[in-house]
Amino acid sequence: MEYENRPSRRSIKPTEISSVIGSVVSSMGIKASYEGAKVLAAWPEIVGPDIAERAIADRVADGVLYVRIEKDVWRQQLQMQREEILRKIHRLPFGRSIKDIRLVGGKKGLDSDGIRND
Repeated sequence: MEYENRPSRRSIKPTEISSVIGSVVSSMGIKASYEGAKVLAAWPEIVGPDIAERAIADRVADGVLYVRIEKDVWRQQLQMQREEILRKIHRLPFGRSIKDIRLVGGKKGLDSDGIRND
């Protein structure tokens, strides 16, 4: 019979969906974009809730993470922490695609106190 040559269910090992997604993303040539999106999603865990409320990880382009900050005081603070933040990002399994961080001014998504409101 035809079904006798098929492997049994016990001999087939399940594959984790994360490894399948990783393979598909790599084969499509969008690995850097995918990893950049994961860094954006992990931003609050990377910098903590206080900074994440005042500094919005906006986008990733060509390996550069753009962080939008309205208040100069917070921009200065993050400028001093920039290398440490980059090290934290690089410790993540998907963080090596980020080569630099640029801190830019901007009010979109921030209230008058510079705190995230979106």
